[in-house]
Amino acid sequence: MKHAADSKSYFFGPRLPNFPGAVAFFRLLKKSPRFGMGIAAPFFVVWVFAMHHPLDGARLKIVRAQEHIDALKAEVRMYLNERPYNVLTEHDSNLWTFRPVVSVEPPTRLSAIIGDCLTNAMAALDYTIWQLALKYFDDPPLIFDEDRFWVSFPLYRDRTLPGYLNKINRLTNRKIPAGAITEIHATQPDNIGYGPLWWLYELVGADKHRLPLVTFAHLSGAEMRVFKEISGVFTALGHSVGASSFSLTDSTFVTEDPSIAPHMHVDCQAAVFVALQDVTVPRMPVDAALQQIVKCVANTVVRFDQFFV
Repeated sequence: MKHAADSKSYFFGPRLPNFPGAVAFFRLLKKSPRFGMGIAAPFFVVWVFAMHHPLDGARLKIVRAQEHIDALKAEVRMYLNERPYNVLTEHDSNLWTFRPVVSVEPPTRLSAIIGDCLTNAMAALDYTIWQLALKYFDDPPLIFDEDRFWVSFPLYRDRTLPGYLNKINRLTNRKIPAGAITEIHATQPDNIGYGPLWWLYELVGADKHRLPLVTFAHLSGAEMRVFKEISGVFTALGHSVGASSFSLTDSTFVTEDPSIAPHMHVDCQAAVFVALQDVTVPRMPVDAALQQIVKCVANTVVRFDQFFV
């Protein structure tokens, strides 16, 4: 039988072991009030959280996105620990070439984690605009059944496009403060430091229409040591660091032993990382790309605190 200490709750349901969501949230919002009641085992402890600030929901989405990044890092680590690569050996007469290649692609479940992270990051931005609409919309006030279809955070690399101008005009006409409109302009992806928001926009758009967000393993270099074995004796032939392939010449090997392939040995330590197979995002480890996106979203949300004082 589980005890309450082993099965804590997260919001209104059971909490998975080692799931630090609520803890992280309350560290982020040090003044957020917390109310609840305890229920003895075998029932779960249920806590009810009261939002202290209109942007608490957006901040919680950022925390959740970060938790998905942490989960992704753990999955990627397990994948890389399996050394998902081998070395192809080619030879032409006395010239030998050794090339490390990825032999096992990352598991598909990584794509689901990435999609969840991106969804939460985008929701944080949309929550921010929605809270502005709740507070400031006038003539008429916020109409849920109508406004929910268009009230979202605009993300455009070209602010002269009709779609962007139309949304800004609609927000302005419904009494969103001029200062908030200025902040929306300042956090568009064409501004320095906010480029990752365009990655977010493109990736979320793709994730809505296809599964999975394709990940692949990228081999950026390797350290290789090549040995030949003659009658049980190993002789070092060469050492390469950083290159994606390594070639060497051994003119005596054929005469020493005609059965070549089984007696040529390569010790390889390859540098492999998991990346997004999307031209929008620069070639980098996927967790680093997501970290840039989430950091950018957090920096955006905090700029709107001033409109809820």
